[in-house]
Amino acid sequence: MASAAGIAATASFEEMRTICQTHEVIMTLCPKYTSKLLALECKDKDKNVTYKTYLEKCRGQTFTQTEWKKLCGFLGGKFETEKDPDNFDMTAQDKLFKIMFDIKKDGRNSTDLLNKVKAVKDIRNDLMHDAASMKDPNKVHEIKDTLIELIEEGGSFYSLPTSETEDMKHELQHNIDNCFSIGNKQLAHVTYLALTEGKRISDDRVQKYFNENLPLDLGCVKRSEVFYSPKVMPSGQNKKPLPYTKIFDSQDRVIIVVGVVGAGKTNVLKNIALQFSALPSNIPDFLKGFEVLVYIECRDRTMSSLQQVFMEHFEGLFTEPGEKASVLQAVKQLHVLFLVDGFDEVNDMSMTVLRELLKTKWHSNSRILITSRPQAFKEVKTFVTNNDATFNEYRIAPLSELHEQLEFIEKYGRSLNEDPARAHAMRDRFARLDPELQKFFTEPINLLHFCSIFNKTPKNIDRWRSFNDLSRDVLALIKAVVAGKLCDIAVPDKDVLIDDLIMVVGKCALDFLSRNQVTFADHEILRLKRQCIDKMKPYGASGKFDTGVFLSTMLKEKRLLSGGTTYSFEHKSVQEAITAHYVVGQLIDTEEPLKNILGTTNSSLLEVLLYVAAELSTRSPSQFQRRWGQLKEALRDAGIDTGDDNGDDVRDCIARCPDHVAGLVAELAVLAGGGSWHVENDMHTRPLRPPGQTKFLFLDRPRQPSPLPSSPPPELCVEGVEEGSWEADTPTGGRINGCSMS
Repeated sequence: MASAAGIAATASFEEMRTICQTHEVIMTLCPKYTSKLLALECKDKDKNVTYKTYLEKCRGQTFTQTEWKKLCGFLGGKFETEKDPDNFDMTAQDKLFKIMFDIKKDGRNSTDLLNKVKAVKDIRNDLMHDAASMKDPNKVHEIKDTLIELIEEGGSFYSLPTSETEDMKHELQHNIDNCFSIGNKQLAHVTYLALTEGKRISDDRVQKYFNENLPLDLGCVKRSEVFYSPKVMPSGQNKKPLPYTKIFDSQDRVIIVVGVVGAGKTNVLKNIALQFSALPSNIPDFLKGFEVLVYIECRDRTMSSLQQVFMEHFEGLFTEPGEKASVLQAVKQLHVLFLVDGFDEVNDMSMTVLRELLKTKWHSNSRILITSRPQAFKEVKTFVTNNDATFNEYRIAPLSELHEQLEFIEKYGRSLNEDPARAHAMRDRFARLDPELQKFFTEPINLLHFCSIFNKTPKNIDRWRSFNDLSRDVLALIKAVVAGKLCDIAVPDKDVLIDDLIMVVGKCALDFLSRNQVTFADHEILRLKRQCIDKMKPYGASGKFDTGVFLSTMLKEKRLLSGGTTYSFEHKSVQEAITAHYVVGQLIDTEEPLKNILGTTNSSLLEVLLYVAAELSTRSPSQFQRRWGQLKEALRDAGIDTGDDNGDDVRDCIARCPDHVAGLVAELAVLAGGGSWHVENDMHTRPLRPPGQTKFLFLDRPRQPSPLPSSPPPELCVEGVEEGSWEADTPTGGRINGCSMS
């Protein structure tokens, strides 16, 4: 792979001149001369008012929010704030011209002028999507001729003196001839490389997402073959689910997508990256407007600036100091899609990158897509708003219908099993599950766990009586995978040793989660290996067990450009489950207070504590009763009563707990009183029915008809409120809304 310096050294002077001229014409001169005509069209506009205000004046009335969004699309925000036509790119100018003539309807025939503006916009976009053609000297003449045609048509349409039209044409030629300055040359060259060699580098690197290594040693699949296209729920009440691709219809600069653990947030982003790296003819329409895609992982602890992000993205392409300095400026001119994965996993270093990302002024066609778990939703909204960015929010819809779940399993079954009969058997076994259990498999990660258990220990499924049985078997499967890797090692009480080692990993995982870290560096893995070796010594296994083999069953590695390596669990939910297993073990086997076991309590441990509540209530109901006060306090400290969407997590946790402790766990409903409770089946209300345990419950109408009561269960009715439609204040200041669930 040639470096930027190598490519520049082999390029002829004339070739570099052509690239510079082409870049200058499409990035600067096209919008410059189009804006001159736009200023003529708006000659009666006060320079101190925005274009939205001017359009409302021409229309004679204000726009409703719906009308404005329909009229302007994603450019609405731009037209609401901008007052100067020089601040618009070709896409915005083309759109604004069309809107102007649609609103004014003053009898002028604007068809030819609009066609000329569109021709300038199209040639700009075509060149940016085929950057290699920037070396073609004929393109400079083609763009210049197209611009001259626009200037001449504008002169005729606005009845300009011939001398004024000729002056504009001469000025255009002068600008083209004199654009080959050192600064312009550098910027044009960097932009050209970013769109050509840089795109190839990025596309090659994205191919690492082509295959997906599934958790729990399930196997490796081709991501494109098994990808299940999720639906998303827009913010607001009574919004219907949409295909996830519709999020790009948003006119806002930032798009926030929220999903519970295992909802498929990262998978969606990686699939988007793969689609963008396809051949131009195969790129889907919703991505065709972007020229560069940049993937940012919030869990990363190796980069602290956008400059570093771009240097890794373009991987050795820009090595000269002048080139490095121009990269950010070049990217700011382009249509960039930033994919920001896992805001809930952000750390001090990645937060620095995100602040810079939000504060930088990108092209108006650029978008920032951020994913997060619900518990960080309030934080990400505040972060975006504080950085003066507008956003649209969506929630990944659960796979709540049986046909969706079966289709998901069938895709993975076909990819994992060469024998079609085996794939069909996997699908058929899920179809025969108790319908009350099927209702819990609303997230992809749980469906994958079903596939793993079906492939490894299918008879266990026959014993399932509650969803908590799945959690138990997932942990058992982790132990089975470890035992399989170490089957040729002979030590006494191997099962006890394996559990002890998992407890070591769980303690380490807890330490990292408490600091909201999900990646391990080389030196941290070395320390973990030493701890594992110390645990092996009493078993006489320290010279027989390869700790690297043991850890590889749970951790995946990522090679860095710097030469180092980072490690992380296959899925964050696995890390949280192992952490919870460690915490539960400590609660059962020691007298240590929960607060001391955790060390600290923050929102990053909320999911772990919900796992703990479910597992401890099953493994040792007596310990659960004894420790409930400590657990409730820790849940409150972790923010269970502050998150907008924590109700869903609590709802599922309660439903997993045995009936004999459900009365205690139902107190979580009051703790989470500030959130929403999406009731999707009667399993979500059954554990709450013991009288006198709780009076407060948030209920939302289910998306699809379910076998639910038409009014709240008698035990849940709020005093003084009629059945059917009911509401009340909660002790935490929230509002309870009940509705008909027929």
